[in-house]
Amino acid sequence: MPSPFTGLLYRLIRRLHLSDVTRLMHWDGTPVQWPAPPAGYCVRVLEDDEIVKRCGRDGAPETLSDGSELPRRDRVCVATFFDDRLVSYLWLGRGHIEAENNFSRSPHLGTSLDLPHATGFVYNAWTHPDHRGRRLIGGMLGYVTEHRLLGTTTLLTTMDWTNESSRRAFAHIGMRSMGLIWRLGHGRWQLTFVPRTPRVTGLRLATTAPGLVVGN
Repeated sequence: MPSPFTGLLYRLIRRLHLSDVTRLMHWDGTPVQWPAPPAGYCVRVLEDDEIVKRCGRDGAPETLSDGSELPRRDRVCVATFFDDRLVSYLWLGRGHIEAENNFSRSPHLGTSLDLPHATGFVYNAWTHPDHRGRRLIGGMLGYVTEHRLLGTTTLLTTMDWTNESSRRAFAHIGMRSMGLIWRLGHGRWQLTFVPRTPRVTGLRLATTAPGLVVGN
């Protein structure tokens, strides 16, 4: 966890869109007691036509989808509903994850991932403010693993390194930190530092990043 001064300095630099630092977290398939959805909530996969219908409506944000995932066999959206209202969702991907689907604040400083077989990447997770604190993300991850969506047996995700609440939430359901991904610069003048990930054979980070990549 960064110190208050370090966190503040990073946020100031991040506002200039010159730095993006994310924490990489991993669940290795070890049995976990995933939280069950609270009473009144329902978890299911969103079909393509329903994603288009709900995007930006009934409280669901425009970020639900930009259309690039539709239709794709290596992407799936899992959602939680309360009284037929979408209150939380996450995207799961496998194979190659584009940099624009994995960034904290600056899309041009996103980090691409090439995932090993049977590893899913969790991204673009959202929960309505009125329904936070009910472990809905954990419930959806339990749905992912129970139904082996996309053939997933292990999981990866990232979040901004200053987002301690997200780190704790994912750690609580069995995901462990693998280090920080540092992306600095702009345009072709970029520098990337990635953590070494010997526990995840075949994982490649920032393979499409311009400039110098250190750590792979």
